[in-house]
Amino acid sequence: MTADVIVDEHLTDLDGLRRAELVGCTIEGVTGEGLSLDGARLESCRFVDCHLRRASMVGTRIDDTTFLRTNLSGVDWTTLAWSSFRIGPGLRFADCTLDYSTFHGVTLTDVVIHACRAREVDFGSCDMTGADLRFTDLTDARFDGSTLVDADLTGASGYAFDLNDLRYRGCKVSLPEAGALLQRLGLEVLPVPMPDPLEDVLRATS
Repeated sequence: MTADVIVDEHLTDLDGLRRAELVGCTIEGVTGEGLSLDGARLESCRFVDCHLRRASMVGTRIDDTTFLRTNLSGVDWTTLAWSSFRIGPGLRFADCTLDYSTFHGVTLTDVVIHACRAREVDFGSCDMTGADLRFTDLTDARFDGSTLVDADLTGASGYAFDLNDLRYRGCKVSLPEAGALLQRLGLEVLPVPMPDPLEDVLRATS
């Protein structure tokens, strides 16, 4: 399949689409480990139930595009063609696998990575202001030097970053990870104890 511009199509095959421009397309059920989308432009597209592990996106431009239930593990997102490595807003992942991918140094403002598996992903030095990371498995993901201002990690799991190495004002987190973050600051986090009987408290202070 070869084409320069494809608009509002439902595609189940991406062979030969290097450097093509896809606008408003739905790409469904495509399986292509190591598939090349080098130099392509994806605008207002949806990828659904695809297997794009280690896909190559050198020089690819992405705008307002959603990935749903798609395996994108091992993708190097730093090779995309974006001014100052700016991907979000307009990039959304839902119920996707992103393990071992790298976004290092990319601007991901308002990016959505919702209910995904993102183990050992490199988010180092990323600007993730306003990012939606809710319910995502972030086990061993790296955030060193990143900005998480107003990011939402509610229900996310597995992350453990150094708060001294982040900008995080307004970042939302939930237990138990919030307790682990406080412990890294040297605070002792304890469960709420059962109150002592009032008589014992008064006796101890008399």
